[in-house]
Amino acid sequence: MCRYLWLKGNNAFAAPTIGDAFSGTFANQGELYFDQSTNILYGNNDADSTADFSIMVMGVTSLAAADFVL
Repeated sequence: MCRYLWLKGNNAFAAPTIGDAFSGTFANQGELYFDQSTNILYGNNDADSTADFSIMVMGVTSLAAADFVL
């Protein structure tokens, strides 16, 4: 099982926000958000306020910045 998420490309993603404070919209380009209740990682790589991708992460209960190769 892979321990790291590798987000390849020319995107400047920030470390994921974790917790319940996410409003469902992104404030900035390059943000990641991990929803612990659904195990889904959401990412925004453009300037709008909606997620551009989502990844369901199985078998984990938390993510940290060290889990990502950005």
